[in-house]
Amino acid sequence: MKNTRLKRNSHLNKILIVLTLTCLVLGMTACELTPALRRTAERSINSLIAGIPLSAEDLAGSMELDYSPIPFVRLRLEITPQSLTKEAVNIDFDAFPKIRVSTKFHFSGLYRLYANDRPIISDKKIDLIGEGWINLGFEDTRFFIDDFPSIALKLADHAAECPDIDTIVREPKSVLAGETYRVSTTLNSNVPGHLAYLVFSNNKAVTPDRTVLKTSIGKAQYRYEASMLTNTGIAADNYYGNIMAVQFITANPKNLLDLSAYDVLFTTAITLVKVK
Repeated sequence: MKNTRLKRNSHLNKILIVLTLTCLVLGMTACELTPALRRTAERSINSLIAGIPLSAEDLAGSMELDYSPIPFVRLRLEITPQSLTKEAVNIDFDAFPKIRVSTKFHFSGLYRLYANDRPIISDKKIDLIGEGWINLGFEDTRFFIDDFPSIALKLADHAAECPDIDTIVREPKSVLAGETYRVSTTLNSNVPGHLAYLVFSNNKAVTPDRTVLKTSIGKAQYRYEASMLTNTGIAADNYYGNIMAVQFITANPKNLLDLSAYDVLFTTAITLVKVK
C-alpha cells in the first residue's frame, strides 16, 4: 500500500510539473498561474541553481598560488575548502520565456599565506559572498541557464576593499568542442598602494593559454584578456569556471621585504562556456 501511495504521489507531481510548464509555454495571461503552480516552477528553478556543477573544491583549486611577483619574494597561498552554496533569491518571470534569477553564492574555507616559506597567515577563515543575476531560458519543457552577466564573490568582512571585476565578456558565447574563445573584463583596485594583482581563469572544460596568469603591480585598473581552448571530446553542455583576482597588499609599502605586513584580498567572478 505504501509503494502504491508513493507511485501515485510521484505521478501527481509529474502531472503538476507538466501543467506548470504548459501554462508557462502558453503564456501567463492565457493560463492563470496559481500560487501552487508558481511554487512548483520556483522549486524547479531553485533546484537548477543549487545544482550548478561548480564546487567548493573547484573554487579552492583556482585560488591556490605559488608565485614570485617581485624578486626575492615568493608568495604561496593554500586554500582548504569547506562549502559552497548557491541559491535563488528572487525569480523574475516578467519577460518569459526569458527569466532572470537573482542569486546568492557563499564560499567558505580556510587559507594559509606563506612568504619565502615563512607562514604569515595560518588557517584564517575565508568567507566569499556574492549576489547577481543569472539569465535563464525555457525550451522543450525545461529551464536552462543561458548566461552569467555578472556574479562576483568577495570577502564578506572586507567586500569594499576587494577588487572589482566587471561583466565578463566571452567571444564567441558558444563554441564547439576543441574550439577557442576569449574572455575579457576590467579589474579595479579599491586599495591604494597595493602590491599586486594576480589574475587568472579556471574551468575544467578548457585549457588556457600561457597568458592566463597575469601580474599587475601598482595599477589601479587592469584590462584582462585571455584565450581559452575547449577540450576535445567533451559533451555539449554548460561548463562553469571563474576569473580570479588575488590581490596581495602590504601595510608597509616602503619595505616589501617586511613579510609580516602582507595580507590577501580575493574576488572571484563566475563565468561559463557553452559547448554546442
